[in-house]
Amino acid sequence: MDLSKKFYFEDDFHPDFLEHFIADFYYDESDEEAPFGSDEGADTLYELEEHFKATGETSLDHEAFLEELFADWELNYIKPKETPFEELEELLKDDEIKISIHQSLVATFACAFGQIKITGALNPALKDIALLALKQFDVFMALEDYEESPTIQKMIGDLSEWKY
Repeated sequence: MDLSKKFYFEDDFHPDFLEHFIADFYYDESDEEAPFGSDEGADTLYELEEHFKATGETSLDHEAFLEELFADWELNYIKPKETPFEELEELLKDDEIKISIHQSLVATFACAFGQIKITGALNPALKDIALLALKQFDVFMALEDYEESPTIQKMIGDLSEWKY
């Protein structure tokens, strides 16, 4: 099967992604806040491309994909969930948990943007969990004494408006 007619790999982006996600940071491989700019985001995108090449399917079991990805990385995947500010603040006192949360949040939203980049579609459940991950990432960064990020806010808005 000619996957190039169905998927957009490497430097190619699905036309719907290009039309909807117009901010420059979406294409910046060095912007740590961008979906694919951090090591976790870039590695997630690479592995997602490999997944779609191997399966030839446009659907994605994102939970299984992320669990397997983190197992390959020999890390714990912490699924984003509604976490009160105080509880998240307490969790971040443990460096190992802090790293796992950070990497899990980034990989989750990178997975969502990656599915759109590659296929032009997004699993609704992945959209929901990615939006939660972005909102938690914003809180995570505030707890780490970073200023509010216009990049994260733009990604939340753009992903919320994604209708395809």
